[in-house]
Amino acid sequence: MKRYFILVAAVLLVPMAVFAQPWSDNFESYSNGDNLHGVSGWLGWDGDANSTGFVTNAFSNSAPNSLAIDGTGPGRVVSDLVQEFTASGSGIYLLHTETYFPGNSTGTQWFIMLNRYNVGGAKDWSTQTQFNHTTGMVTEVDSHIPDRSGSIPIVYDRWAPIDMVIDLDNDLVSFSYNNTSLYVDQPWQQTGDLAIGAVDLWSNFASVMYYDDMSLNLVPEPATMLALGAGLALLIRRRRRKTSL
Repeated sequence: MKRYFILVAAVLLVPMAVFAQPWSDNFESYSNGDNLHGVSGWLGWDGDANSTGFVTNAFSNSAPNSLAIDGTGPGRVVSDLVQEFTASGSGIYLLHTETYFPGNSTGTQWFIMLNRYNVGGAKDWSTQTQFNHTTGMVTEVDSHIPDRSGSIPIVYDRWAPIDMVIDLDNDLVSFSYNNTSLYVDQPWQQTGDLAIGAVDLWSNFASVMYYDDMSLNLVPEPATMLALGAGLALLIRRRRRKTSL
């Protein structure tokens, strides 16, 4: 057991410069109330300007701004906001974001990852994670995840992270919320592309929620999986599995 505490300590000492960072957005370069459709790669679903999200200073993980995803927002906008990516073929990626759900939240919001996304064209879903305020639970509902039995309580009135490890080398994905694993080593691609096509933040007519400090990091060798959150948990799990053989 002692070796794993040493491993954790070593990971915490790895400088962030070791990670290539193809994309990030902390929403600080915008002004309160900015419409993000058509800004910094953000677009409403299939290019629909009415599916946008708005910058807000109502809550933030890193001050002063965050992204509001709202099903009853300004002009009755139903947010379905997309950021496209270009990662494909190989590599291990860490996707991170902070989430905030007010205590009076209603409806169901969705955090969705696609391996193929074309505006007005072909698409393929890899994960669809549901935040259901009727049940108060986080669940995975996509058919690409064979083990969809897990659930995690939604955290209200404080920020909680989503961490995903997307392993294109082995066609696997792992997901954690609030530092708790929802699933580990499930298939990323069954159809579509061996790629990270887009993230889709869908409000589904639910009450407003907030995202902040979003990033997608490529983890290079030899630091593969020596990372944060779900990545670290997955590395330790694999090390333990090998040790027991």
